[in-house]
Amino acid sequence: MKWLKNLLQEAGLGHLSWMKVLGFAVCVDTLLGLLISKASGIYALGIAASFLALAMAIEGLVLVAKARHQALVDALPQICENLAAAISSGSTLDFALQDLTRVGPRSLRLSLDVMRQLLERGVPTTTALRWLKVELGDANSDQLVELLISTATNGGFGLSVNLQRLGQQMRQEAALAAEIAAKQGWVLGTAKLALATPWAVVWLLSRQQSNALAYNSQAGVVLLAFGLVICLIAYLLIAAFGALPKRRRVFAL
Repeated sequence: MKWLKNLLQEAGLGHLSWMKVLGFAVCVDTLLGLLISKASGIYALGIAASFLALAMAIEGLVLVAKARHQALVDALPQICENLAAAISSGSTLDFALQDLTRVGPRSLRLSLDVMRQLLERGVPTTTALRWLKVELGDANSDQLVELLISTATNGGFGLSVNLQRLGQQMRQEAALAAEIAAKQGWVLGTAKLALATPWAVVWLLSRQQSNALAYNSQAGVVLLAFGLVICLIAYLLIAAFGALPKRRRVFAL
């Protein structure tokens, strides 16, 4: 379940166990399915609702991860520039990292402040940086953190220059990705929303006793099961064909 672990990190939940998150989601989905079965009187609809709710939960995590990725794309170049300026002025790496809570981007102040507290408590710089890598959970931040870990471990010259180059590269990639995402984002959203429409219709029709009895029959259960399989396949196809290429997290923990 490496994909779930990476998704949780990208959504800002990387410090949680993916097994506990998955278990919690399954329990909530099961409870939701039972409630819908009881409310509608159609057991197959409750089972379908459980699967669809799980897909919606995953979709919610994906949306949170995308929004967080965009925030990181906007903030990381500024962090590179702040660190480069501090290193160029003669500051040590530890002090430059701690100073980010004051001069760094507001969207990352909370995460940076936790890292500052780790450094002040005497936690090794490499350990604090690895914590930050899990906290941010992004390919770009992985690249930045690995550069800093390499410098903290092995030393070396030219860190400020490399930070400036990395910041410029991130800005160029972000501009190109924003153009592509703006063109296809609304298409994917509309397609995924359309998958929920048939189930809303089934819910409305089930309010009549005769329809509920029909859906609870053997033919009705087969029909709903077939519809569920088609919807799940359509969701996977939409996600596969609509996914934008994204950088692989080579340095992910």
